[in-house]
Amino acid sequence: MVTLFTPQMIPFITQILKIEPFKILCLWNTGELRVIAFALLFAEWKKETDQEVSKLTDYEMFKYVSLSEAGTLQ
Repeated sequence: MVTLFTPQMIPFITQILKIEPFKILCLWNTGELRVIAFALLFAEWKKETDQEVSKLTDYEMFKYVSLSEAGTLQ
């Protein structure tokens, strides 16, 4: 049986609770608290040559992450 997700079922971030060097603690609409650790993502993204993404490896830029209206990090 395949479960199709409706927009109401798709998890999204409702609040950023804490920003640490390259880790973000988020509250999700499911009630879960999750830590998103970016160090491994940075290692993977480093293989790409995207200048915008590479700026995030500087904590002075990273610490200004915010939540979009869609419930995603920006």
